[in-house]
Amino acid sequence: FRDRVLKVEEPTEPSAVRWMDLSASTLRKIILRILNLLITLGVVSFSGYLVAKVRENLGPGYSGPLVSVFNSIIPQIVKLLMIFEPHTTEGSFQTSLYLKITLFRWVNTAVLTKLITPFTSTVSPE
Repeated sequence: FRDRVLKVEEPTEPSAVRWMDLSASTLRKIILRILNLLITLGVVSFSGYLVAKVRENLGPGYSGPLVSVFNSIIPQIVKLLMIFEPHTTEGSFQTSLYLKITLFRWVNTAVLTKLITPFTSTVSPE
């Protein structure tokens, strides 16, 4: 346009705008998102601690189902925590929710299992 390149983006659909969250300041959004992420990481750590203790005291026969229980319960807890996190669009809200649930499930199923399983149990001939 008049020897200038314009950056044009398609606007968000009105139905995807979270109108009640538009008035939240950027600082408030950042603080609440960081706080929510820290709470989520705390829940991940706590569930990891519980699974490790159950495996240590009762064995892997009980820690495995506990991982499945946490994989079912934690997404509901994260959804409740997301109520307090302001987002301007529904897409941003859903992305944040997806990333938190994926982070938890990945850590809970893959990383935690690797961390609490002794190395000698992974290389045994059984």
